Amino acid sequence: MRSLFALIFGACATLCLAQPEGEYQGQKWSINKSNALIWDGKPYLPVGARVSSSELDDWLKSSVRDYAIEVPEGGMDLTATVKKLETAKARYAITFNSVAPLARGFAVDPDAFRILGISSPRRIKFKIPNCSSALAVLITRRDADIQTVARVMTPGGNFEFDAKPLNDLEHVLYVYPETESLEVPDFWERFDARRDRVLSQLKNNPPGPGLRTIINPLGITAPVNAIDVRFVPNSAYFKIEFRKYLEDKYRNVETLQRSWSMRANDISDWDTMARLVPLWSTDRGGLSMIWDPITDQTYFADSKRSQIWKDVREMISSTAARRTERLRKAIRELCNVPVVQEWNGWSVLTDGGAAPLDGLGMVVAGPSATMIANTGSRATSSILRWGRPGLLLATDFQVDNTVPFSPAAVDDVISLGARGVYIDHPTGATKTWLQTNPKLDDATADMDTRAIFFPENALNPAQPQRLPNGIWWLPSPVAGNRIDFGRDFFGYRFEDGGQTKTVFWTTLPAGRYKIDIPNAKTTSFESTDGSDLKIKYLKTGVELTLSNFPIIVSGNNDYPIPSLAVQEMNAKYLALVSLMTEAGRVASEERYLYGAPLSTYDTNPGPSYTEMRNQYNKLSIRLAKWTWIEAESSREHSFNGSFTDYGCSGNRALVVRNRVEGDRASFEANYSVQQRTDAEQEVWVAAKVPPGNPECLSMRIGGQVMIASGPPISVYGSGFGWYKLGTTKFAEGLTKITIVAAPAAKTEVQVDAIMITPVSFIPNGIFIPDPIDFRAKRGPIKPGVRR
Repeated sequence: MRSLFALIFGACATLCLAQPEGEYQGQKWSINKSNALIWDGKPYLPVGARVSSSELDDWLKSSVRDYAIEVPEGGMDLTATVKKLETAKARYAITFNSVAPLARGFAVDPDAFRILGISSPRRIKFKIPNCSSALAVLITRRDADIQTVARVMTPGGNFEFDAKPLNDLEHVLYVYPETESLEVPDFWERFDARRDRVLSQLKNNPPGPGLRTIINPLGITAPVNAIDVRFVPNSAYFKIEFRKYLEDKYRNVETLQRSWSMRANDISDWDTMARLVPLWSTDRGGLSMIWDPITDQTYFADSKRSQIWKDVREMISSTAARRTERLRKAIRELCNVPVVQEWNGWSVLTDGGAAPLDGLGMVVAGPSATMIANTGSRATSSILRWGRPGLLLATDFQVDNTVPFSPAAVDDVISLGARGVYIDHPTGATKTWLQTNPKLDDATADMDTRAIFFPENALNPAQPQRLPNGIWWLPSPVAGNRIDFGRDFFGYRFEDGGQTKTVFWTTLPAGRYKIDIPNAKTTSFESTDGSDLKIKYLKTGVELTLSNFPIIVSGNNDYPIPSLAVQEMNAKYLALVSLMTEAGRVASEERYLYGAPLSTYDTNPGPSYTEMRNQYNKLSIRLAKWTWIEAESSREHSFNGSFTDYGCSGNRALVVRNRVEGDRASFEANYSVQQRTDAEQEVWVAAKVPPGNPECLSMRIGGQVMIASGPPISVYGSGFGWYKLGTTKFAEGLTKITIVAAPAAKTEVQVDAIMITPVSFIPNGIFIPDPIDFRAKRGPIKPGVRR
């Protein structure tokens, strides 16, 4: 994720944002360092309702006087709505709730638009929504020899292509459609049209003095995460801007072609270079070619060295930031109130010190504190990392209106950093409570929200939660990953301002523990609960007080290893080797593979421990009665392929992205499983599926079909979780199992791991269970100082 922040700061560095203050109809306002709105010298801390204009008449009969009013951009006359609000002396935010237009251009997602198994003439037919044309490239699968390159018109989004292989080898058809993006809002022609409608609506229907904020001026948008873009806009405005960007950066076309690792003697002008499209996508496969969509000429390029995607993504990032800032400024010229956009994913628009907004809206669900933390914590994380004041409101607090409303839920949202709450379309008991006119104490405006951050990759064991002393533990898109310390110790590493830090804790009782780390005296150890760690320096590390609350370690490129975790792993590995010996198996190689890094542990603990843990996990998987399968290990599948995700087991997952309608309803991945027991076994899959649609994932074992259902448990990383598919018995020898994914169009399924076990399985993220019951064999390990 480090590249994301480079793009964020690169895109926003040149923006000159106004200070978070202004004056609206004679009322001065500012945003303080605690992310609260100070209006006319007093804190404005709304506890109100988010409703549509059609609901307003009923609501204004109540005593509630704070509203977030949903309106479609350009689609209604605000005059009557504003008049009603002003007559009632209400305070209100205008919330634009229409969907932002998406960009048109070329989808470069080769694995998602790929047809396998073509070995004889065949007509390929499927539907790509909103597609006007597509480039079709037929190649041999074995050596990627290009057979056919053709532009195909797709009336009504219907793609039809006669594949005619020139030999009997298996061929693959790659399709690159000209369509609407699923990931890039239109920041060009359609953005300008939307901007004009929003500004016209505010100009022709001027709000009154009760207006406090403008929410979602961009509409409901996809997160602009440029690092993951697999799309090249085809807008004339984009190409004009891209041409200027390229000319300013490279000065001559020859230098640009070298940077893109291509040679095209017939291209000598900037206009042509600015319209070229790469036919590969980072970590998603494709062809090492660059395509001119005007002439349909293709050029070979070195996809591993080419900088074309970096340039496209930087252009999209800088345009998004610049256009959003101009819109914010234009709105402020008409209605000088804070402009807020709801957080909906890590984005160049909501992250970074110069995010082009006055604040963020938190979309949060309750009523439990855990739900609130899980859904609202990322908006808080983003705004706290701005490094400058920004308004933070819970603009869409979603609650269950069928049960009594708990006022404590509002307290939890405020604790998370929100300085105002709008409950989403409240009815029943929630509406009744809101009509009691609950108010926040003015002191709330000066409450500081303190936090430490963990990388998204380290979600589980790290969790969004409030720690002692009011410190929040929040996810962030920073580079980093979890560390496997075994069953009793947990940790992760992350990048913070160019410095690598480690955070670790234990689930054992608080006590004195030895921590192995070189250069301990120049290393910083910081408690998060304010306690005295009582550090004692030792020859190979430190002894300190460790508890369930995280300790932050900085100033050392190596990372701390709890000595007890190493002792436990050593004992477990020795027990596994003993089992091999008792079974008459030679274990000399296993002793060497573990002993080599163990011999260097005292002088180089971090890398040595990592290799020791790898060897322990490999031996555990070999000797256990359960079977753990990495999904990406399938050698026979019709999924799109595997991709890197450092929050996954093995750092990779198998993915299918369904971008077409028809032709193929499901995708399969096959595995061979050796029977390890004739007992009944549980079958589990760790996967990330479309919300509310676990049924799109199933497994075939012989004639038995198991379908995923219910919510996942032990959620980790970017949204993976474990699904129990059912129980079965395996026949002697090898059994073929098949994972089947049938995602709806425009959705994807990612599969991380499979677990088949004769003993009850309690998922724990990516961590494998013990291969045997070590506690029964050796007795429990007691906490304390271990050297």
